Amino acid sequence: MSSVTSTIILSLFANNHLEEINNYLKGQNHNAVVEIDCCSGGGEKCMSPAILMGGFNNMDIDAFIQFLKTLDWQSDAILVYCHDQEDFYSVIRLSKEKSPFRWKQ
Repeated sequence: MSSVTSTIILSLFANNHLEEINNYLKGQNHNAVVEIDCCSGGGEKCMSPAILMGGFNNMDIDAFIQFLKTLDWQSDAILVYCHDQEDFYSVIRLSKEKSPFRWKQ
């Protein structure tokens, strides 16, 4: 049975670990995330955050978050949004001091 998880990663800095994330996903038999052009949004300026997005079948969200926590991010300003078909939303601020929270709509 298929269960799609939509994932968005926002990073305020250019080092978004795209290659490492995609290598992890490949090892989990998933396709790659893509980086969204930050000049594609509205307004008259390009946004500064890096935006990575992907949709995945039967993703282990907890394992993915644990992997993301192992990366050396330049700041605590990393947000990860996941939504699965059971209407569970995860919004995680990656930080060594903060813990993720989840809720069901």
